[in-house]
Amino acid sequence: MKHFVYILFLFSLFACEETINIESTDSQKQIVINSIISPDSSWNVNLSYSKSIFDNSDFQYINQATVKITSLNTGQAFFLKNIGDGHYGRSLNPTEGHSYEMEVTTAEDEVATARTYLPSVIQVDVIKKDALDEEGNETIEIDIEIEDNPEEENFYVWEIVENIYEENTEDPEGESYVAATLPLELELENQEENLKSLNSLLFISDSEFDGTVYTTKLTLGNEIITKNGHENTNQNPSINPRFNLKVMAVSKDLFEYLRTYELYKQTDIKVTSLTQPVDIYSNIENGLGIFGGFSLKEFPIY
Repeated sequence: MKHFVYILFLFSLFACEETINIESTDSQKQIVINSIISPDSSWNVNLSYSKSIFDNSDFQYINQATVKITSLNTGQAFFLKNIGDGHYGRSLNPTEGHSYEMEVTTAEDEVATARTYLPSVIQVDVIKKDALDEEGNETIEIDIEIEDNPEEENFYVWEIVENIYEENTEDPEGESYVAATLPLELELENQEENLKSLNSLLFISDSEFDGTVYTTKLTLGNEIITKNGHENTNQNPSINPRFNLKVMAVSKDLFEYLRTYELYKQTDIKVTSLTQPVDIYSNIENGLGIFGGFSLKEFPIY
């Protein structure tokens, strides 16, 4: 059994990069495709090779490949342009509700393919209100109401992030800007078996409420909103919100990918001869990585 590592890019969702350990019976390096598409951003694909966990060399990006995208709804096909460091792009946004096929052919005639779809823009309402916990401490309750599209098999992911602001010294008015966003761990109002909290991301499919309205409640506890001495003094959270709620409709492939990625992060187990990491889902034929789609709505909270 061979141990390999590859680069995971979640640039569209979280602007992060991580190295993933895998176990494989295939001794050859594999093509790694990372592409997470949304209707609000242009096409962007990253290509690289996996490598042995014992290989200390840098990751090898694939810069001489043909990347073909085909809309399975219209039959229209186009190619992406290499823009360096394994990145391929095109100044064209994917279309919501459409399914796509990607075909990657390297200079060595290796071929990897994948299919995904881009969910329709999510219909969601969010209501937030100040509340008190059992000990009389200030909390924030967030009601989420999702109107499910009966024409699609839908999967939803949401999280709350904390915005960290810094003064913009280049702006004569000294306005603040977001320097970082940090995911938060949440408390759930109900603990239904089909609703799982994996670290900071919450996951749900529409298998039990297809075509109806789904509601849930999240709570920001007092220890979160008063962290670092913060108080509820933000009179206009729509301008510089301290917290943002991100609600995403995601493709089935991306749902499984994110779910298993969160499990992978939680294990904190190093690969040894006696342990194995959590398998991260991939929908790449003849390769590794993910080709998935999502639509996002974001709400200021506090």
